[in-house]
Amino acid sequence: MTRCACPLAVFAMMAVSLVAQQPASDPGSHSDQPQGRAIVAWRHFGSQAGEPQQTYNSAQNLAVRPVSFHPAPVQPPDAGAAPDTSPASPMDALTAVSSLSADYQKREQDRQERLREFEAASHNDPSNPTSQALADIETTRLLLEGEQDRMQSSQQLSQAFADLATKLDTHTSQLKALLKARREIAQQSDADIARINGETPDINLSLKNLAVLPGGAENDQFMQRLAARLDHLDQVLKTDQTESQQAHRQIADLEAEERELSQACSQARAKATELTTASQQAKVNQDLLANRLEFSTAHERALDEISSASQAMAALGPLHEEPAVQQAALGGVQQQPAAAPAADAAQVDALRDCIRRTGDVAACRSGGGEQK
Repeated sequence: MTRCACPLAVFAMMAVSLVAQQPASDPGSHSDQPQGRAIVAWRHFGSQAGEPQQTYNSAQNLAVRPVSFHPAPVQPPDAGAAPDTSPASPMDALTAVSSLSADYQKREQDRQERLREFEAASHNDPSNPTSQALADIETTRLLLEGEQDRMQSSQQLSQAFADLATKLDTHTSQLKALLKARREIAQQSDADIARINGETPDINLSLKNLAVLPGGAENDQFMQRLAARLDHLDQVLKTDQTESQQAHRQIADLEAEERELSQACSQARAKATELTTASQQAKVNQDLLANRLEFSTAHERALDEISSASQAMAALGPLHEEPAVQQAALGGVQQQPAAAPAADAAQVDALRDCIRRTGDVAACRSGGGEQK
């Protein structure tokens, strides 16, 4: 290599020192050559003297990097993840809600059918108050049964929806953690792509500049290293682009699923609150219907007893004493005539007047007092 070409070769070696990771030739031995022919500025190759040296261009990284060089911080479920120890999965909660709802609907349909039967029976005999009262009592009893069922079913469904909301909230948190991991992967891949896109033009420029220099073993060695570095960066770039595209697609899907899970969780909690309110309303109706049933039953029983007593008293006539029976009871003895009725008012007044005038009660009783 000629003396004139040496400074350029030395400068090129210094310019790509971060790529080759070996000390450059001492420029002091060629200080008599002008330094104005620098082709590539120092800023193209990262750290300046005295700054922390970048490690992504180390000799170890000259080898082709594996495809999965950005391991996800969140492990997949089958890679040592803790088992789900919660009481029920969302599918279990959905099954419980579906089963409870279906059972309640069936019982409610049966009650509605029975209510229609009572209504038809009441219409068939509108003039009979007893039938109307019994139909009203049975209807009230059936409505009370329905409110009791609604209260209990609402409580069970409220708990089932609360469990479902808890599971959905747990899965939403897990999804957020996975989403955070995918965002980190995307950020790292995008940063590597930007770094490679910024580094590749400089290496291309260095390779182009070395190509115009006179041939030599040292130049050829550096050109081979630069070419290998470009090949490595091309493969890493493809890997980063693949990972970035995949991560961004997954981020979009995970964000949509997170929104849907959050919405479903909110709906489940709202449904649990709604069913709790329905249970409380059913309890109020249950108390009112129980009072109504108690009154209707007692009222109908009282009316029935009154009616029965009235009919009994109306059916029983007077029981007169028969003379023959009385004579037989006395053993055939002739019954004495009954005493004369008491004196009338005129006789009583005359007796009283006699006693006042004479004071002789015995004479007034015998009638002699009147002559005096």
